[in-house]
Amino acid sequence: MRVISALFFWACYFAPTIVGYVRKYPSVGRLFFMNLAIGWTVVGWFFMWVLVFPKQFAPLTDRFAAFIQRNAVRSGPAGPMGRPNPADGSGSQQMRTCPQCSNGKMRCPTCQGKGSWYEQPTTAGGSAPLTRCSYCSGSGTVQCTNCAGTGKVW
Repeated sequence: MRVISALFFWACYFAPTIVGYVRKYPSVGRLFFMNLAIGWTVVGWFFMWVLVFPKQFAPLTDRFAAFIQRNAVRSGPAGPMGRPNPADGSGSQQMRTCPQCSNGKMRCPTCQGKGSWYEQPTTAGGSAPLTRCSYCSGSGTVQCTNCAGTGKVW
């Protein structure tokens, strides 16, 4: 009974690596060592699942990246997000239009801005079903990762 419990534990612990191997993840060795190193933490174990299923977690990771970009604080004289620090005499800097998007929206990387497309019919007499992009919900645009959807950068 103890052996079965141990096997079950290790199967659950290395489940992201096993699924990555089955899904033909490009670098399973790196995935294994990352799972071994940080999988013991709950956050690390869930991070491994994000690596194995990147498209399913893309909206979550995009929002997280935008949050980090808006709220990250760098250490050093530049202050938060590279903005000039008036306390050190560098003055203030005006926000400028984002060079990547200019309006806070950018073309969806999954559907290339189409939003939806027709799939090939499976039979000769079948109809071509319309498929909506799950990444952008059919709009063709997503929030810009450079400016976090504001359209302005420092």
